[in-house]
This record gives sequence, C-alpha cells and structure tokens, in this order.
Amino acid sequence: MHSNQRSPLLSVTKRAVLGAAIALFGLAGAPAQADDFPSKPIEIINMSSPGGGTDIFLRMLSICARDELGTDIVVISKTGGLGAAMVNYVNNRPRDGYTLMVVGPSVYLTVGKGKTPIQPDEIVPLVRGTEDPQFLIAKKGGAIDSAEKLLEEGRKRGLKIGGTHIGGTDWTAGMLFGKRAGFKPLLYVPFGGGADILTNVIGGNLDVGILNYSEAEAQIEAGAVVPLVVMSDKRFAKAPDAPGSVEIGVPAKMATLRGVGALRGVPPERLEKLEKAFLEAMKCEQYQTYLANNGLGPDSIAGSEVYAEQIKEISQDFAELESELAKRE
Repeated sequence: MHSNQRSPLLSVTKRAVLGAAIALFGLAGAPAQADDFPSKPIEIINMSSPGGGTDIFLRMLSICARDELGTDIVVISKTGGLGAAMVNYVNNRPRDGYTLMVVGPSVYLTVGKGKTPIQPDEIVPLVRGTEDPQFLIAKKGGAIDSAEKLLEEGRKRGLKIGGTHIGGTDWTAGMLFGKRAGFKPLLYVPFGGGADILTNVIGGNLDVGILNYSEAEAQIEAGAVVPLVVMSDKRFAKAPDAPGSVEIGVPAKMATLRGVGALRGVPPERLEKLEKAFLEAMKCEQYQTYLANNGLGPDSIAGSEVYAEQIKEISQDFAELESELAKRE
C-alpha cells in the first residue's frame, strides 16, 4: 500500500470518532432537557364528563396557562371508577410532565382503596384552583332555621340529611359534621344532584341539604332556603350570616376542591415550572371572573405545599368515616 493512500478502516474510524466527539460536545453544550419544556401540547386528564364543574375549571385554567407555558393544553375526559380510569390512563403515559390530571381528595380515596396499580404517595398535587366549601342548608322558615337550632335538634333526634352519593364529599361533610357536633345518628339520603336535594329540602322531605353555595344560590336569593353553616374556619363572602363550623365549635371542614397534579417521577424542575405557570395563569382576568361568578375569591388558589397538606387532612377524614361505614356493614 502506498503511503499516500488512506485505509478505508482508518477513514471510517476517524469519522466515527469525530461523530462521537460532536455528539458529546452537543450534549454538553446544549441546554438541559427541562429548559426546553414544554415543547409540545400538555394533556390534563379529567375524571368527570365534559361540561361539568371540573371540566369548566380545567378549561378556564387552560385559557391563561397556554400563554404562561407557551404551548397548547388539551383537556381529555376519562370517566369511570370514581377516578380509577383517569389514574390508570395517566399511569400508562410517560412521567415527563406532558400528562397531568385532576387531583382532589376523592382521587386519593379511590387510589387508597386499591382500585389502581399505584399508591397514594405517588400522586403529586401541583395547584389548587378552587376551594368551594360545603354548606348545610335548610328550608327558610322551617323547624331548623339557624346554626343554633341545627345543633339543638341534631343532639335531640336523628336528622334526615341529603347530598350526593354515599362515600362522596357531601356524605363525608354530613357525617363528619354530625360526628364532631355530637349528633344522634343521621339518616343520609343520596340524590343525583343539587336540584333534587333542594327540591326535597323545600318540600320538607329533608331536615338539611348539603350543597355548595353556587348550587343553592338562586333558591337562597329567592328566600326558599337558608344557609345554616359553612364547613370552614371562616365565613363565606356571599353568605356572611352563616357561621363557619369551626366558629360554632364543630371542628369539621369540607370543601369541593379542584386542582391539578401529576404522578411521581416527573423531573422536579418540570413540576416547579408547571406549578409557577399555573399559579401565574390563575391571576388572569378570565380566571378571576370565573371564581367571582361562583362566589369564590383569590384565596381559592394555592400552591403544592398548601394543597398537599389540605388533601392529606381531608383524606384522613374520608378514610376515618369509610372505616366506620365498613364496620356497620
């Protein structure tokens, strides 16, 4: 072989080395992967049907969050199993921050019952978007027309109360209030929704109904029903005459919480970026108007630390009551 001829093997080897060097240099010099996040649309999975309260919350959140994150946000409903279908869908997706989900106490309860392959501590709350407290509501001019009368009657006889399905937020609210107020055993009647609960309160078939303020607002303003107690440590702006449960000596708080989270495994820097973007997005005019229209204020919004602690507390209340219900059965 002449000295001025190149070996084909040497030529290939040099190209391979050069290519590897370029690749290494590129990896070292390029921004970290998280810096490019998000580079494609983000999915938020909803456990409820389109058009419901949670769906509206997610779509209002998405309006301003698109600008903060610089990408589209797609809301997808996966209903079934009280959140199990949603969790299973998210669990089968990469844990990269591009698939988020609705997070609230009922999701933790479903996961805690073993209805999904994951454990509750794998759920990572990012933000709380609404905190809509439960109200105990009665017929205006009826036998129970004040918080004082509620406590008096509940300790004398078994009240008939109504809400949505057994095991849900309304059921937990009523049972928790009754237990911590020292009530006689309650008769809980489940209904399909707020309209049915109100009809039976007004008709005298229920002593008390459990609803969010927005569900009962029209009938409150019409003078058909009266809010007795809000299950919170503070009064509600639109119903200032109804004391908080903590105020009347009953340490029982409950609210419909709507928030967004992910499953553990998403890079921390991505979680941090998502949390900051959502918190900033919820300051926008459209979202603040949405809160106001539902009788809620800016204090409905909270970050991951506050939301995680609140969910933990409510989930413990859920579990406590579920355990008692199982013993009775």
